Amino acid sequence: MKRLFVQFLLLLLSILLIWSIIFLSWEDRVYKESLVYDYQSHAELIALTLLEFEDSHDARQRVLALHSGDPSTTVRIVKNKEYSDWLVDLEPLQSVVMTIDISIPSDELSVLAKLSEQESLLLEYTGDADAGYLAYAYAQYLVAPALLILMAYILSRHVFAFLQRLKIAIAEVKNGNYDVTIREPRTLEFKQLRDDFLTLTDQLKEAQINQQVFTGAIGHELRTPLTRMRLALDMLDAETDSAAQAELRGELDSALIEMQLMSEEVVWLAKYNQSGVDFLAESIRLDEFLSELLEELADSRLHLHAREPVTLQIGAALLKHALLNLIGNAQRYANDQIVVAFNSNGLAVQISVEDDGPGILEQHREKIFLPYARIEESRQRDAGGWGLGLAIVSRITKLTGGKCQVSDSELGGAKFTLSWQQA
Repeated sequence: MKRLFVQFLLLLLSILLIWSIIFLSWEDRVYKESLVYDYQSHAELIALTLLEFEDSHDARQRVLALHSGDPSTTVRIVKNKEYSDWLVDLEPLQSVVMTIDISIPSDELSVLAKLSEQESLLLEYTGDADAGYLAYAYAQYLVAPALLILMAYILSRHVFAFLQRLKIAIAEVKNGNYDVTIREPRTLEFKQLRDDFLTLTDQLKEAQINQQVFTGAIGHELRTPLTRMRLALDMLDAETDSAAQAELRGELDSALIEMQLMSEEVVWLAKYNQSGVDFLAESIRLDEFLSELLEELADSRLHLHAREPVTLQIGAALLKHALLNLIGNAQRYANDQIVVAFNSNGLAVQISVEDDGPGILEQHREKIFLPYARIEESRQRDAGGWGLGLAIVSRITKLTGGKCQVSDSELGGAKFTLSWQQA
């Protein structure tokens, strides 16, 4: 991380240096044009004054002495033949810059102004560069890059500090610690990255818990039908009565069917636990969809409460699988009544399944969505099932962008609510 930080600063310094050189070159050109304009105007003004006193040698000498009083400036009259190459196409009182050098820290300049066909005025200047220009130039070379580097260091230090915290958190996750925290950054983009990372760790933690529960419970779940099969086989060998043999074979078939159904549920759960599962979303009229589903189940305890038509964008097969598990769960525990309802408040679509059974205590409401979860005696094996149905419901709702919640029902039992945000 430190090496990356140094490389970033070196890259930034290189960019700033190139920028300073380019910008100073532009400033040099502007300063040179200003210097040329000032001294050409000055030379032409002196030339005009000399022409006014062209008949008075003394007056012209006083003019030259007056403008040569500054040690950095020399003004004199020269013969045109010595500078003929510079005077081509030049009219009287026009000037030309012969040499200019603005190398820090001094300026050198010579301007030739034509007086007549025989003589011209030569102005030569050698002196310190303009203080403002020097300050600007040194600022470009030194102060500005230093300030920019300081700002870049402060900003990049914030960036790399967050990346360092993220690196430490990733190392913790690699070591199996999914309860990591990262201090919330001030930058919006980094905040989003932090939230995505913490969401990922929550998913990994959930997957690890599911795997532990799954591997620990599947052997226990298989033990019961296998024991029944072993017992039936042992008794079948010793039994001579045909009716008893038929009963034992029926017990074997029942145990095999139970194992088959459980294996199918395990396959479905494994499929829904995979990331990147594709499903085709379609527009479903919930009143029609639920009416057909309840007709298929043909249970007199089932009642559909529908207020108004509601449409939901979701995969039909996934929704049906989730509802069959929820309704099947209610059928195992309900006494006389199971109510299926749906509604939309403009923000979310909700489907609820509630029963008049024993209900679920609040401390068990998170646990029931884990595979093979077992809670109080009223929800034990006597009612059937293997504890996979609600885990499948939870995975399907998450897979389709929804959520599943359980609460108390007005009927006296449990109420399961599936909800999806509306676009």
